[in-house]
Amino acid sequence: MLSKLIENNNKKCAIYWPTYTGTPTMFGHIIVTLISIEHIANYSIRTFKVKHSTMVDDERIVTQFQVSFHNQIFKTFGLLNSKLFFL
Repeated sequence: MLSKLIENNNKKCAIYWPTYTGTPTMFGHIIVTLISIEHIANYSIRTFKVKHSTMVDDERIVTQFQVSFHNQIFKTFGLLNSKLFFL
């Protein structure tokens, strides 16, 4: 996610993962469970269990790395003040 949820009163993106560990959340036919979340400096690392609702024996473990830009958010009509977050 490289933008704010809302920018200039327009919805730019959505949180597409569960916010609480251990609570399965349905997204269509996909069941996503947040296993763990770790906050390190400017990053969040989340681990999920993902499976299809009709394929109970087939599940995947997915890791998401999210950069937290604090006030250095990508804006539709602007640039980052610093490139250090990517180094």
